[in-house]
Amino acid sequence: MTPGLWLYLDSFDMREVDASIATLRDCGAVGALVLIESVDRRRQPVSRVVEVCKRLRDHDIAPILYAFPDVTGDLTSSLTHYAKCHVATGAPGQLDAEPHAGTHWQPSTLAPWLRFDRALSITSTRAEAPHMGTHGRQLWLQAEAQTSTLHLAKSLKTWPDAIVVTGAFGSTNDPRTLLDVRTDLARCQPQARRTGAHAVWSAHALERRPDLRAELRSWAVETWPPG
Repeated sequence: MTPGLWLYLDSFDMREVDASIATLRDCGAVGALVLIESVDRRRQPVSRVVEVCKRLRDHDIAPILYAFPDVTGDLTSSLTHYAKCHVATGAPGQLDAEPHAGTHWQPSTLAPWLRFDRALSITSTRAEAPHMGTHGRQLWLQAEAQTSTLHLAKSLKTWPDAIVVTGAFGSTNDPRTLLDVRTDLARCQPQARRTGAHAVWSAHALERRPDLRAELRSWAVETWPPG
């Protein structure tokens, strides 16, 4: 994997591909995580996933497919959809494993995904990840809430090789400021250098924030200098 910054694409980003690519390029991102299924059980058509991956590659942006299935839903059908997208694009994959309606992921629900894709990575929260047991896969650790990176040092003691995922959004009563993002990135920089990657949710949240895009680009160059 090329060292650098990755952005997650949400369902809006999947429809507005030109805007998404512009945001990715403006942030200096090397890769994008491409949504194929939402927790509300909506799936992106395989044709759209193929087109988005092609467009990204045309701009030298690497795609990773990610599925965010409802753990209480039909996971066999979700895995079948992932398999179709995976085969059609040749892109690596990621499972977004988060609880829903009080139900957690377990080793038994995770196992079919691990069997199908031996290189599948997992993204989850520090609260949910222990429910899945030991799986030996690369973990993209979600630290997207306003105060999440306060707990980063503790989390990395448990998952020392995790790639950290921070957020570009705030809450209604507490919008994320440039200082908030700078603080998050400063806390995450040593881990980003060690793992070679850092991710941000999401491209859509950055579209109207040129200050954050510029900050991410500058930070990425500082973190992984060219050459």
